[in-house]
Amino acid sequence: MTRAQIKGQINQLNRELSSVKNTYIQYQNLKNRVTQIINLLNNSLKKLNDSKAYLKKGYGNNTKTTPFKNTTNDIQKVTEIKKYLELRVNLEINKQSKALNKRTVELQKRINKLWKEYYRATD
Repeated sequence: MTRAQIKGQINQLNRELSSVKNTYIQYQNLKNRVTQIINLLNNSLKKLNDSKAYLKKGYGNNTKTTPFKNTTNDIQKVTEIKKYLELRVNLEINKQSKALNKRTVELQKRINKLWKEYYRATD
């Protein structure tokens, strides 16, 4: 291969590497946003549990009252959403991030190898 061909391949791989890095950054931003949402859900759960405790004081052990049942249902829904975000979404984000990291390393190795070939090549 000539130096021009090698340089063309290096440029193409650098563009791909840049794209992979940008995608990785987007996944990290998404992960940060999911963490923020989980923190908000934790705050909501705390407030709902406080409300439940308050209702329990007011209604005693009469857990069949509408406000008490609604609060209990809300706590269950928020907990389910939180678990889904923690388990499924974070797992998928981590899986994609690892794949992007692996791809970054592969591209960098290929680029380095091409640079060595570039400096050995004579036109």
